Amino acid sequence: MKVILYGVDGCHRCAFLSEMLKKRGIEYTKISDVDQIVARNLDSVPAIEVDGEILYETAALAWLAKYKKE
Repeated sequence: MKVILYGVDGCHRCAFLSEMLKKRGIEYTKISDVDQIVARNLDSVPAIEVDGEILYETAALAWLAKYKKE
């Protein structure tokens, strides 16, 4: 499973999502470069990408709530 967190420094919602990923032991890459986020055509941050599927904040939190470590 490949997980990417899209978020910007200083964003408390981005930091919260990062902490949730860490608490569940999910390895992820963080992209905080605004140019890369814009190039990905994301509507907003935070967002996570799970195996190619973009999940914005609410959907990301719902996914994390149901996540079971493989």
